[in-house]
Amino acid sequence: MTATGYAEPFGFNMDEIKKIIEFVEGKISPKEFEQILYQESSFQTILGDSKELPVESYILTTTYYFIIEQNYDDPAGILNVHGALCQFLDRRKIEYNSTDEYSELFGLILDVQPKYLDIDTVFFRTQLLDKAPKLQKKQVKTVVKGTDWRAI
Repeated sequence: MTATGYAEPFGFNMDEIKKIIEFVEGKISPKEFEQILYQESSFQTILGDSKELPVESYILTTTYYFIIEQNYDDPAGILNVHGALCQFLDRRKIEYNSTDEYSELFGLILDVQPKYLDIDTVFFRTQLLDKAPKLQKKQVKTVVKGTDWRAI
């Protein structure tokens, strides 16, 4: 065991695994994780797992390349990163407590938008949710349904 409380079964520093777990558990924000990812080159090695990916995986290259290609301003991109990192940890049998925050946000966006609209998720988050972060799901739905989308 290391000072972080995780075993070192892969021969690399577990600090990176701890940061992945912190993101997956919602303890650091997606933007914080994105900055850490770009600042620490060791993530490319740790997440360079193309040989371990199942054939049916939606990750077509490596976990590293998949997550750096995502848009960390987009709830869909964040959900993709979260899912890819959960799979990465699962393949290594590393325990974590996944947050539902990212899937709930994406689910909220899908649930509240009118069926005849395909609202850009970045726009939805920045123009609605970020401006009213304390609104409950029902309140967000009311705001969305009462918005004159032609005026935006």
